[in-house]
Formats: sequence, structure tokens, C-alpha cells
Amino acid sequence: MNSKDTIENRHKFVDFYKMTQGCTCGYNELPYNLCFDHLEGEEKSEHVKNGYSKRSSAGGMFRLYSKSHSIKELIAEIKKCRILCHHCHNKYTHHKNKRSIDNIEIRINTIEELEEILYKVENGYW
Repeated sequence: MNSKDTIENRHKFVDFYKMTQGCTCGYNELPYNLCFDHLEGEEKSEHVKNGYSKRSSAGGMFRLYSKSHSIKELIAEIKKCRILCHHCHNKYTHHKNKRSIDNIEIRINTIEELEEILYKVENGYW
């Protein structure tokens, strides 16, 4: 099997797995709307970390679909994860992130208000 076939087959069957497992919210329709979220305490392998290769357009788990990585490596990385839809992944990721706005009660109704607030924040008035 050539490299292109290996990538396509791994991608296809991993997609079937993602749809069968589905997200914790129940979503399981489209595989490209489902992603792997590393569980807390699980270390990502160097190959799937963000920024691993600036020359590659493929990121994350997709790097493990190539023939240069064994099935064992792919499965080991998947075992470190749960399946989440993109909405839930963003929600959980940003909840852990200092940019989280869960506890802020503010409404910005116009672009002018946004501009004013940004100037205040950047100039130390907020």
C-alpha cells in the first residue's frame, strides 16, 4: 500500500471511530466536526503538538496517519484522548485558558464601544 492509500485508509477508519464514539454532548454526525481532545494529565506526543512542523499544513493527529508512524503510535495517541465536537472542544479548551470570559458580565453592543474598551485596556485605564 502506498503512502497516500495509508493516509486515506487511516483517516477513513479513524473517522468511523470518531462518529461511533461521538462527543460527550451527543453529537456524532460529521467526522470533520469531531476532534481528539487530550485528557488532562496525558502528554501529547511531539508529533501532534502545535507548531511541531511549520512546513506541514497538516496538524495534530493527522500527522500520525502517514506511513512514517506505526499503527501502534496512532492508537496509543488516540487512547490519551476523548472525542469532542468543535464547539465542546473550544468550550473546554478556553475554560482552561486565561482568555476565558465565563465569569465576566459585559455586553459590547457596537464596534465603537469595542474600540473604546480596547483603547482603555491597552492604556491601563481598565
